[in-house]
Amino acid sequence: MKRALEGFADYNDMADRAMLAILDGLAPERREEPTGAYFGSLHGTVAHMAWAGALWLKRFSSFGDWSACAAWADADLAARKDGAKADWGQARALLAETDGALGLLVTQIGEAELYRRVRYATTDGTELERTLWHLVMHALNHGTHHRGEISAMLDRMGVENDFNSLVEYVE
Repeated sequence: MKRALEGFADYNDMADRAMLAILDGLAPERREEPTGAYFGSLHGTVAHMAWAGALWLKRFSSFGDWSACAAWADADLAARKDGAKADWGQARALLAETDGALGLLVTQIGEAELYRRVRYATTDGTELERTLWHLVMHALNHGTHHRGEISAMLDRMGVENDFNSLVEYVE
């Protein structure tokens, strides 16, 4: 399981970097253009992806003593979210930062730890208990959903893109 998660973390990082390269090439007004998607725009969707990564890293910091999560334990997520929503540079930087930390985290978690049950609260306060590897996979897979959404937004805008295929990044 650990090797699969490490591979998926690498894929997540590479696909996000490829996506960000395309989005960086757009005029700012294109990134802010209303798309009808849940988070409103390309920028809004990236800001959500970045904040969700930060949220999961903060949660993971309470499950174990991994250096990848140390900086997130006391992170002001509301401020990070507001910054990412307000500024493209902050959104893309936060996404790159969380991708890096998630990638490091999967290298630091021991194989046996992945099968441990952990407890956490959702954003609405619901208490849940889950298997750790399921949560790691969820945090990594969250980006896959939103990259697909961003790809569809770019297709509708007539912007060429092809950054989300796992087989493009693995050998």
